[in-house]
Amino acid sequence: MGFEVGQRLHIPGKRLPEWVTVDFAQAAATGWKLYVKDDDGAFHPVDLTEAEAARVIVVSEDGGGDSARVLAGIWTQWMRAAGVNADATGPCVGTVAAVCASVQRGLWSNAAAAAPSVLTRR
Repeated sequence: MGFEVGQRLHIPGKRLPEWVTVDFAQAAATGWKLYVKDDDGAFHPVDLTEAEAARVIVVSEDGGGDSARVLAGIWTQWMRAAGVNADATGPCVGTVAAVCASVQRGLWSNAAAAAPSVLTRR
């Protein structure tokens, strides 16, 4: 297994946040020396044996995701952030977030993710 700058990783058993980004990676005689950055921008040095490196989960773009679920997740996070960051979004955000959450759970058709005004119940 190899590591590259910019990869998103989950490194089990190392007391790190759930997901980190590789900032530096170098193969060593016994495994890997990594410097990873968490989502808050803090750096963490990580030494991995070959066995530990084999257990690392690397996020990759495989094109296999359900686009409606991805869109619903992005929309939900956007609306959640809008609710926190703007006082004027009150009742609307709750309604839209509830609809998006329903889309994520598969309760509405894929049309809901593309155009929330044409919701059709499954």
